[in-house]
Amino acid sequence: MMLWLSQLNQALGYKAEVEHFRRIRTDCSENVAGCNMGRMYWQTNDIWQGASWAAMDYTSRYKMVQYFTRRFYEPFLVSAWGTAAHGDFGVSVINDHVDLNITGTVEFTMRAWRGGTLGTWYVD
Repeated sequence: MMLWLSQLNQALGYKAEVEHFRRIRTDCSENVAGCNMGRMYWQTNDIWQGASWAAMDYTSRYKMVQYFTRRFYEPFLVSAWGTAAHGDFGVSVINDHVDLNITGTVEFTMRAWRGGTLGTWYVD
């Protein structure tokens, strides 16, 4: 279970980082360190057996982060972010297709561990 949870932690960590840098890639100012094209993760493969931060094991089988990578590097991505402690939530649409113009509505639903749905919000 500990090994599985460490792989989940790695995958979610990379997802949060890559999506953050993809969201701010066009923000360029003295206060925001944008102007980048996202972030790559470092170690792709591994040469030994055992737990590591590699995305593939020594036999080239995918680990959890490699499956997450397919999603967070999609050319069209809806990326939700937020912190419950600060009450700050949002959604960004990342569109790498120059000729693709998409409109729509994103539905947010907040649920409690107990008690069901707390609220639903819609963002165009």
